[in-house]
Amino acid sequence: MAHSVKLGILLKVSCYRLNSVRNELKQTDRKLRGGIAGAVAMANIPTVSNAGGAMIGLGVGNFKGQNAVAIGLSKSSDNNRIHFKVSGSATSAGDYAVGGGIGYQW
Repeated sequence: MAHSVKLGILLKVSCYRLNSVRNELKQTDRKLRGGIAGAVAMANIPTVSNAGGAMIGLGVGNFKGQNAVAIGLSKSSDNNRIHFKVSGSATSAGDYAVGGGIGYQW
């Protein structure tokens, strides 16, 4: 009898822990999908092409049910050889991302 009680308690604890891990995985999956949507949104912000120009742009993204919106600023040098861009996104999963880059063309 004592063994069956211990086994019952062990099964209950195991089920509780399994459900807890399952819930954490669901939350992690949601956050990852949101992050991908944020990266898609940032990648789709148009960039400046004119020498000496500047552009502010918006991008949107979606990945497997998660959405994101992004805003970015790009600038080109007067000789059009140096370009830089900064951007940030907000996701429906409640996360934010920022990024930036600079490039030189010849």
